[in-house]
Amino acid sequence: MNSETRVYCLIGGRASRSASPSMLNSAFRELGLDCVYVSFDVPKGELSEAVAGIRALGIEGANVTTPHKTEAVRLLDGLSAEADAAQAVNVIKNASGKLRGFNTDGKGAVKALERVTDVDGGKAVVIGAGGTGRAIALALAKRAADVALANRSFEKAEAAARRFEELGVRVRPLPLSPPVLREELRDADILVNATTLGSPPLEDVSPVPSGALRPGLTVLDAVYNPLKTRLLRQAESAGCRVVDGVWMLVYQAAEALRIWAGISDPPLRVMRQAALDWVVGG
Repeated sequence: MNSETRVYCLIGGRASRSASPSMLNSAFRELGLDCVYVSFDVPKGELSEAVAGIRALGIEGANVTTPHKTEAVRLLDGLSAEADAAQAVNVIKNASGKLRGFNTDGKGAVKALERVTDVDGGKAVVIGAGGTGRAIALALAKRAADVALANRSFEKAEAAARRFEELGVRVRPLPLSPPVLREELRDADILVNATTLGSPPLEDVSPVPSGALRPGLTVLDAVYNPLKTRLLRQAESAGCRVVDGVWMLVYQAAEALRIWAGISDPPLRVMRQAALDWVVGG
Protein backbone atom coordinates (compact mmCIF):
# COMPACT_ATOMS: atom_id res chain seq x y z
CA MET A 1 0.00 0.00 0.00
CA ASN A 2 1.12 3.54 -0.78
CA SER A 3 -0.29 6.97 -1.61
CA GLU A 4 -1.58 5.62 -4.94
CA THR A 5 -3.49 2.70 -3.42
CA ARG A 6 -7.17 2.85 -4.32
CA VAL A 7 -9.50 2.35 -1.38
CA TYR A 8 -12.86 0.55 -1.41
CA CYS A 9 -15.04 -0.17 1.59
CA LEU A 10 -18.12 -1.77 3.11
CA ILE A 11 -20.51 0.27 5.26
CA GLY A 12 -23.16 -1.43 7.37
CA GLY A 13 -24.46 -1.91 10.85
CA ARG A 14 -22.23 -4.94 11.39
CA ALA A 15 -19.78 -4.50 8.52
CA SER A 16 -16.84 -5.76 10.58
CA ARG A 17 -18.56 -9.19 10.67
CA SER A 18 -18.59 -9.51 6.87
CA ALA A 19 -16.57 -11.82 4.65
CA SER A 20 -16.34 -9.12 1.97
CA PRO A 21 -12.92 -7.70 2.97
CA SER A 22 -11.30 -11.14 2.87
CA MET A 23 -13.00 -11.96 -0.42
CA LEU A 24 -12.30 -8.71 -2.26
CA ASN A 25 -8.75 -8.26 -1.00
CA SER A 26 -8.02 -11.77 -2.27
CA ALA A 27 -9.39 -10.72 -5.66
CA PHE A 28 -7.22 -7.60 -5.75
CA ARG A 29 -4.13 -9.65 -4.90
CA GLU A 30 -4.92 -12.26 -7.53
CA LEU A 31 -5.42 -9.53 -10.15
CA GLY A 32 -2.25 -7.66 -9.12
CA LEU A 33 -4.17 -4.45 -8.41
CA ASP A 34 -2.98 -1.73 -6.05
CA CYS A 35 -6.28 -1.65 -4.16
CA VAL A 36 -7.47 -2.33 -0.63
CA TYR A 37 -10.93 -3.05 0.78
CA VAL A 38 -11.87 -2.21 4.38
CA SER A 39 -15.05 -2.29 6.47
CA PHE A 40 -16.70 0.42 8.56
CA ASP A 41 -19.41 -0.21 11.14
CA VAL A 42 -21.98 2.55 10.63
CA PRO A 43 -24.84 2.68 13.14
CA LYS A 44 -28.36 3.69 12.17
CA GLY A 45 -28.65 7.45 11.93
CA GLU A 46 -25.04 7.96 10.81
CA LEU A 47 -25.24 6.92 7.16
CA SER A 48 -25.24 10.47 5.78
CA GLU A 49 -21.94 11.18 7.53
CA ALA A 50 -20.45 7.95 6.18
CA VAL A 51 -21.52 8.77 2.61
CA ALA A 52 -20.08 12.27 2.99
CA GLY A 53 -16.84 10.60 4.12
CA ILE A 54 -16.70 8.49 0.95
CA ARG A 55 -16.99 11.67 -1.08
CA ALA A 56 -14.56 13.72 1.01
CA LEU A 57 -11.86 11.06 1.32
CA GLY A 58 -11.96 10.00 -2.32
CA ILE A 59 -12.88 6.38 -1.57
CA GLU A 60 -13.26 4.84 -5.03
CA GLY A 61 -16.26 2.68 -4.28
CA ALA A 62 -18.29 1.09 -1.54
CA ASN A 63 -20.66 -1.69 -0.74
CA VAL A 64 -23.71 -0.95 1.39
CA THR A 65 -25.29 -3.59 3.59
CA THR A 66 -27.97 -3.93 6.28
CA PRO A 67 -29.56 -1.70 7.50
CA HIS A 68 -28.62 1.05 5.05
CA LYS A 69 -29.54 -0.19 1.56
CA THR A 70 -32.81 1.74 1.35
CA GLU A 71 -31.68 4.92 3.08
CA ALA A 72 -28.63 5.21 0.81
CA VAL A 73 -30.92 5.89 -2.15
CA ARG A 74 -31.64 9.48 -1.07
CA LEU A 75 -28.01 10.37 -0.36
CA LEU A 76 -26.51 9.77 -3.80
CA ASP A 77 -26.18 11.81 -6.99
CA GLY A 78 -27.73 9.17 -9.25
CA LEU A 79 -29.00 5.61 -9.44
CA SER A 80 -28.81 2.74 -11.90
CA ALA A 81 -32.08 1.42 -13.29
CA GLU A 82 -31.94 -1.61 -10.97
CA ALA A 83 -31.25 0.46 -7.85
CA ASP A 84 -33.99 2.92 -8.71
CA ALA A 85 -36.54 0.17 -9.37
CA ALA A 86 -35.73 -1.68 -6.15
CA GLN A 87 -35.21 1.57 -4.21
CA ALA A 88 -32.17 -0.08 -2.68
CA VAL A 89 -28.42 0.36 -3.13
CA ASN A 90 -25.66 -2.09 -2.32
CA VAL A 91 -22.88 -0.61 -4.49
CA ILE A 92 -21.63 2.98 -4.72
CA LYS A 93 -19.21 4.23 -7.37
CA ASN A 94 -17.33 7.48 -6.78
CA ALA A 95 -16.61 9.31 -10.03
CA SER A 96 -14.69 12.50 -9.15
CA GLY A 97 -16.92 13.21 -6.19
CA LYS A 98 -20.18 12.21 -7.87
CA LEU A 99 -21.68 9.17 -6.16
CA ARG A 100 -23.84 6.78 -8.18
CA GLY A 101 -25.75 3.89 -6.63
CA PHE A 102 -26.19 0.42 -8.08
CA ASN A 103 -27.80 -2.82 -6.98
CA THR A 104 -26.03 -6.09 -7.76
CA ASP A 105 -28.02 -8.34 -5.39
CA GLY A 106 -30.48 -9.38 -8.09
CA LYS A 107 -27.80 -10.31 -10.61
CA GLY A 108 -25.82 -12.08 -7.92
CA ALA A 109 -28.79 -14.21 -6.88
CA VAL A 110 -29.73 -15.11 -10.46
CA LYS A 111 -26.17 -16.15 -11.32
CA ALA A 112 -25.96 -18.22 -8.14
CA LEU A 113 -29.23 -19.97 -8.98
CA GLU A 114 -28.10 -20.62 -12.55
CA ARG A 115 -25.33 -22.83 -11.20
CA VAL A 116 -27.93 -25.52 -10.51
CA THR A 117 -31.18 -24.62 -12.29
CA ASP A 118 -32.86 -22.74 -15.12
CA VAL A 119 -34.52 -19.56 -13.89
CA ASP A 120 -36.46 -18.89 -17.09
CA GLY A 121 -40.20 -19.47 -17.28
CA GLY A 122 -40.77 -20.99 -13.87
CA LYS A 123 -42.25 -19.93 -10.55
CA ALA A 124 -40.19 -18.28 -7.81
CA VAL A 125 -41.00 -17.31 -4.25
CA VAL A 126 -38.85 -14.68 -2.54
CA ILE A 127 -39.10 -14.23 1.22
CA GLY A 128 -38.37 -10.72 2.49
CA ALA A 129 -39.37 -7.38 0.97
CA GLY A 130 -36.37 -5.42 2.22
CA GLY A 131 -33.77 -4.01 -0.15
CA THR A 132 -32.22 -7.41 -0.90
CA GLY A 133 -35.56 -9.15 -1.45
CA ARG A 134 -36.89 -6.40 -3.71
CA ALA A 135 -33.77 -6.52 -5.88
CA ILE A 136 -33.92 -10.31 -6.18
CA ALA A 137 -37.65 -10.37 -6.92
CA LEU A 138 -37.17 -7.74 -9.61
CA ALA A 139 -34.32 -9.64 -11.27
CA LEU A 140 -36.24 -12.93 -11.19
CA ALA A 141 -39.42 -11.28 -12.52
CA LYS A 142 -37.56 -10.41 -15.70
CA ARG A 143 -36.85 -14.12 -16.26
CA ALA A 144 -39.40 -16.27 -14.43
CA ALA A 145 -43.06 -16.53 -15.41
CA ASP A 146 -44.42 -16.08 -11.89
CA VAL A 147 -42.70 -14.36 -8.96
CA ALA A 148 -44.20 -13.95 -5.49
CA LEU A 149 -42.77 -11.71 -2.77
CA ALA A 150 -43.66 -12.70 0.80
CA ASN A 151 -43.14 -10.49 3.82
CA ARG A 152 -44.25 -10.36 7.45
CA SER A 153 -45.64 -6.91 6.74
CA PHE A 154 -47.94 -7.58 3.80
CA GLU A 155 -48.22 -3.82 3.21
CA LYS A 156 -44.48 -3.66 2.49
CA ALA A 157 -44.75 -6.45 -0.07
CA GLU A 158 -47.75 -4.72 -1.61
CA ALA A 159 -45.89 -1.42 -1.88
CA ALA A 160 -43.00 -3.14 -3.68
CA ALA A 161 -45.39 -4.91 -6.05
CA ARG A 162 -47.13 -1.62 -6.88
CA ARG A 163 -43.82 0.04 -7.70
CA PHE A 164 -42.78 -2.86 -9.93
CA GLU A 165 -46.15 -2.75 -11.70
CA GLU A 166 -45.55 0.92 -12.54
CA LEU A 167 -42.35 -0.22 -14.23
CA GLY A 168 -44.13 -2.96 -16.19
CA VAL A 169 -42.90 -5.82 -13.98
CA ARG A 170 -45.40 -8.14 -12.26
CA VAL A 171 -44.66 -9.51 -8.79
CA ARG A 172 -47.37 -10.98 -6.56
CA PRO A 173 -47.32 -9.79 -2.92
CA LEU A 174 -47.93 -12.40 -0.23
CA PRO A 175 -48.29 -12.41 3.55
CA LEU A 176 -45.51 -14.41 5.18
CA SER A 177 -47.50 -17.15 6.92
CA PRO A 178 -47.06 -20.94 7.09
CA PRO A 179 -50.32 -21.79 5.26
CA VAL A 180 -49.56 -19.36 2.42
CA LEU A 181 -45.99 -20.60 2.03
CA ARG A 182 -47.05 -24.24 2.01
CA GLU A 183 -49.57 -23.53 -0.74
CA GLU A 184 -47.19 -21.44 -2.86
CA LEU A 185 -44.31 -23.90 -2.60
CA ARG A 186 -46.38 -26.85 -3.84
CA ASP A 187 -45.64 -25.90 -7.44
CA ALA A 188 -42.73 -23.46 -7.10
CA ASP A 189 -39.41 -24.02 -8.86
CA ILE A 190 -37.28 -21.60 -6.84
CA LEU A 191 -37.31 -20.36 -3.25
CA VAL A 192 -35.04 -17.53 -2.04
CA ASN A 193 -34.64 -16.40 1.55
CA ALA A 194 -33.71 -12.70 1.47
CA THR A 195 -34.23 -12.09 5.19
CA THR A 196 -31.66 -12.28 7.99
CA LEU A 197 -33.42 -15.30 9.53
CA GLY A 198 -30.79 -18.00 9.89
CA SER A 199 -27.91 -15.63 10.66
CA PRO A 200 -26.55 -14.89 14.15
CA PRO A 201 -28.18 -14.66 16.63
CA LEU A 202 -31.04 -16.43 14.79
CA GLU A 203 -29.10 -19.46 13.54
CA ASP A 204 -31.81 -21.89 14.63
CA VAL A 205 -34.61 -20.03 12.87
CA SER A 206 -35.98 -20.81 9.41
CA PRO A 207 -38.51 -18.68 7.52
CA VAL A 208 -40.13 -21.81 6.07
CA PRO A 209 -42.47 -24.08 8.03
CA SER A 210 -41.73 -27.76 8.45
CA GLY A 211 -42.96 -29.93 5.60
CA ALA A 212 -43.28 -27.10 3.06
CA LEU A 213 -40.24 -28.12 0.98
CA ARG A 214 -40.19 -30.91 -1.61
CA PRO A 215 -37.93 -32.56 -4.18
CA GLY A 216 -37.55 -30.55 -7.39
CA LEU A 217 -37.40 -27.20 -5.60
CA THR A 218 -34.20 -25.11 -5.73
CA VAL A 219 -33.47 -23.18 -2.53
CA LEU A 220 -31.08 -20.23 -2.23
CA ASP A 221 -30.39 -18.63 1.14
CA ALA A 222 -28.85 -15.15 0.95
CA VAL A 223 -27.49 -15.73 4.46
CA TYR A 224 -23.93 -17.05 4.13
CA ASN A 225 -22.85 -17.33 7.76
CA PRO A 226 -23.41 -20.07 8.76
CA LEU A 227 -22.78 -21.71 5.40
CA LYS A 228 -25.49 -24.31 6.01
CA THR A 229 -28.40 -22.40 7.50
CA ARG A 230 -31.33 -24.19 9.07
CA LEU A 231 -33.30 -23.52 5.86
CA LEU A 232 -30.63 -25.17 3.69
CA ARG A 233 -30.47 -28.14 6.03
CA GLN A 234 -34.26 -28.47 5.78
CA ALA A 235 -33.98 -28.24 1.99
CA GLU A 236 -31.32 -30.93 1.74
CA SER A 237 -33.38 -33.27 3.93
CA ALA A 238 -36.40 -32.68 1.67
CA GLY A 239 -34.42 -33.53 -1.48
CA CYS A 240 -34.16 -29.99 -2.82
CA ARG A 241 -31.26 -28.53 -4.78
CA VAL A 242 -29.51 -25.98 -2.56
CA VAL A 243 -27.34 -22.93 -3.23
CA ASP A 244 -25.46 -21.40 -0.32
CA GLY A 245 -25.26 -17.66 0.23
CA VAL A 246 -21.52 -17.51 -0.46
CA TRP A 247 -22.21 -18.00 -4.18
CA MET A 248 -24.57 -15.03 -4.17
CA LEU A 249 -21.97 -13.00 -2.24
CA VAL A 250 -19.32 -13.86 -4.82
CA TYR A 251 -21.42 -13.05 -7.86
CA GLN A 252 -22.76 -9.74 -6.54
CA ALA A 253 -19.16 -8.77 -5.67
CA ALA A 254 -18.00 -9.75 -9.15
CA GLU A 255 -20.57 -7.35 -10.59
CA ALA A 256 -19.35 -4.65 -8.20
CA LEU A 257 -15.78 -5.13 -9.48
CA ARG A 258 -17.05 -4.60 -13.01
CA ILE A 259 -18.82 -1.39 -11.99
CA TRP A 260 -15.90 -0.02 -9.99
CA ALA A 261 -12.95 -0.96 -12.16
CA GLY A 262 -14.21 -2.52 -15.39
CA ILE A 263 -13.04 -5.99 -14.33
CA SER A 264 -14.82 -8.43 -16.62
CA ASP A 265 -13.12 -11.67 -15.56
CA PRO A 266 -12.83 -11.68 -11.75
CA PRO A 267 -11.19 -14.66 -9.98
CA LEU A 268 -14.43 -16.26 -8.79
CA ARG A 269 -12.87 -19.40 -7.35
CA VAL A 270 -10.30 -17.41 -5.39
CA MET A 271 -13.03 -15.12 -4.10
CA ARG A 272 -15.25 -18.01 -3.03
CA GLN A 273 -12.39 -19.79 -1.27
CA ALA A 274 -11.48 -16.64 0.65
CA ALA A 275 -15.10 -16.18 1.72
CA LEU A 276 -15.39 -19.83 2.74
CA ASP A 277 -12.18 -19.61 4.76
CA TRP A 278 -13.58 -16.57 6.55
CA VAL A 279 -16.90 -18.30 7.31
CA VAL A 280 -15.20 -21.43 8.62
CA GLY A 281 -12.52 -19.57 10.55
CA GLY A 282 -14.40 -16.41 11.46
